[in-house]
Amino acid sequence: MLHFQSIQDDTAAKWLQVYPRYADLCIPNEYYSINLNVRYFMDILPSISSCVNIRGAKCIYCSRHRKENNEVDRTGHHFINGCSKDCDDFLQTSKPGAHFHATHNHVRHVLYNCCKHSLSPCREEPKDIFIGVDASRKRPDVITSLSVKSVPYVDYAIDVTIVSPFIGVQSGKLQNPAGANVIEPDKRANAACKKKNDTYLELCNAKKVKFVPFVMYTTGKLHSGAVKFLELVAEQAADRRHVPPGIIKNYYMKLLSVCLVKRIGFIISTKVNGWQSNNHDLVEVYRFGNERVIEVGDPKFDN
Repeated sequence: MLHFQSIQDDTAAKWLQVYPRYADLCIPNEYYSINLNVRYFMDILPSISSCVNIRGAKCIYCSRHRKENNEVDRTGHHFINGCSKDCDDFLQTSKPGAHFHATHNHVRHVLYNCCKHSLSPCREEPKDIFIGVDASRKRPDVITSLSVKSVPYVDYAIDVTIVSPFIGVQSGKLQNPAGANVIEPDKRANAACKKKNDTYLELCNAKKVKFVPFVMYTTGKLHSGAVKFLELVAEQAADRRHVPPGIIKNYYMKLLSVCLVKRIGFIISTKVNGWQSNNHDLVEVYRFGNERVIEVGDPKFDN
């Protein structure tokens, strides 16, 4: 069954194996309980059920330029990967804002820090790698160079994507994974890899750079290509830090896993609380971004 195949993978359970010795590995109790429900495809707290029942299951956060009939499933998966925007507190900025890739940006930054930890030369979102190509549309998330066991440095371009393995997150009409007879549990992740390869592989080959589509599931599982890349980064770190590569790889996986589940907990909690409180300002932030909220709410723009 798709659901159990997705969560039984060891990479999907790294956050459950973390001892919260350091602040960045601490998961708030509320977020922890939310993610346990997400993991086992259970209803997210009584509050989300009340939202669905009262509002007729229509998502109030989806942007107007997309279909207005998007629904919210009781498991919260629509909030995680179906809404066009999610809430962002990236790097502890002053106010949360709505962004198309907020969770993606958090995961990307953790991956970048893993590459830096391996003492690799790396850059985040380089704009100058593909000359003559619009950098706002085609630029990888991280560029790094790895040299393992005295092999000459090899350049890598990595692009992160987060996908749900479940069908129906966009519409909110999820197929129950427990009852779905799915032959290919990695079908959606494989499709995401193909899409990334279609976008970047030819460009990277022309620059003699190896391209890595780094795919992470909303259940926490890492796609096989992402695992292989982390193994390379861990091997480089092991050569330079004199720590066994298995320990370093496990450390990197835990960082990525904790980052994702904290984001999931934050998104679901914030959206449910905003829904219940009928906070229209918060709805505006999600639907239209910060610019519109400032234009509407700042008195200096009043006539």
